[in-house]
Amino acid sequence: MTLFWFELSKADRERTDAWLRALRGEEAFDSLGLADLLEHLSDRLYPGTVTGMTRARYLLIVPAIYKYIARHPDNDPFQQSKRLQARFAKQIGTREKGNLGVRAGEDLSRFPSSLYWSVLRQLQILRRDDVTERQYLDAVKDGTRHELRDDDGVEHRERTAPETWWAPEARCELGIRDGRFTNATLELTREERRFLRERYLDRAKHSFLAYCIETNARLGDVGPWQTRVRAALHPWMGHAQAFRAILRIANLLYAFFVTERRLARLRLDAEAKASDEEARATTKEALERCLREHRRRLAEWDPGSFLVRLGLHGDRSGRQERFLEALRAEISAATDAADLIRRTRARIVEREAEVRPGKRRLGDQPHGDLLRQWERREDPDLLYEPSSRHNVARRIVEDLREGTR
Repeated sequence: MTLFWFELSKADRERTDAWLRALRGEEAFDSLGLADLLEHLSDRLYPGTVTGMTRARYLLIVPAIYKYIARHPDNDPFQQSKRLQARFAKQIGTREKGNLGVRAGEDLSRFPSSLYWSVLRQLQILRRDDVTERQYLDAVKDGTRHELRDDDGVEHRERTAPETWWAPEARCELGIRDGRFTNATLELTREERRFLRERYLDRAKHSFLAYCIETNARLGDVGPWQTRVRAALHPWMGHAQAFRAILRIANLLYAFFVTERRLARLRLDAEAKASDEEARATTKEALERCLREHRRRLAEWDPGSFLVRLGLHGDRSGRQERFLEALRAEISAATDAADLIRRTRARIVEREAEVRPGKRRLGDQPHGDLLRQWERREDPDLLYEPSSRHNVARRIVEDLREGTR
């Protein structure tokens, strides 16, 4: 089961975390090798976003805090960073949506700075592509950073201050004094919004996200194809819609086969067996709905042109294309869910063995206790909500919409 394709409830996330901890960090997801394609597609549609982003103003709040740390470092810049970000979250509290760390405080597993750092580099708000967050804080602790320069034809070392690494135009009306914040809000000012709009339009040119920012478009709650776009983006919308259908059906098939094997191989009590039998039946019903909805669309879809558009080539891409094409053909030819299950059983098992031969759950290895730690949801179809990157893009576009504050 490919966990990060899903929109999960809190209870589901807790079960998932426990399941992954049980696997001791092994590569438990992407059983069919499709998540990499989803990431490539998301990078093309929504550049300048990462899963977990909530509000656009963090793109200016993080630089403001890190400039302050560079100018007023204490003995431990790492703890100082956590403390300031936790205080910011506490000051805002629950009055604004998207506040990261409002409950966890300094125990937050991933702070806004860590979450947004790669996007800050991508948008050139942080003008140093080679600097990680830890390297920045190390430089603060050391006082300066020694860089090897040869732009004048002679190699030499030069000392630079970390606060100079930020784009000077990235100004945030966020005051920090004695660890307290003034204008502590996640709402952008007009000037902040103008700057971020310009950055996205410059650094994410020709993308779906840039189009939405430029036109103040409103994104649908399912996928990008719900938004009216210019003709140049139409092929991307078609591929996105078809690939989402492939993801839904592939995951439903995989869930069906895992549940089926569990019923066949494990000694289950009556309650667990009844639950799994219900999950299998519900998954089959969801497959019926997917077939009715997507069969015609997938019959006309070309996986090869999709991979070419993503810029993927080579042997690895060839294996992906063969699997996608085989799955597309079987979906198009299947008369109902039972027929689709018969047609795809061997292909799904072979694909999992190819992608993760040492960790497969559909092969001959015993399941052990790992499957018992994952309790199936009542309706598997609810697992297949929009890409998390699409939801991030919706929030960013709303924050950058012209005509607000």
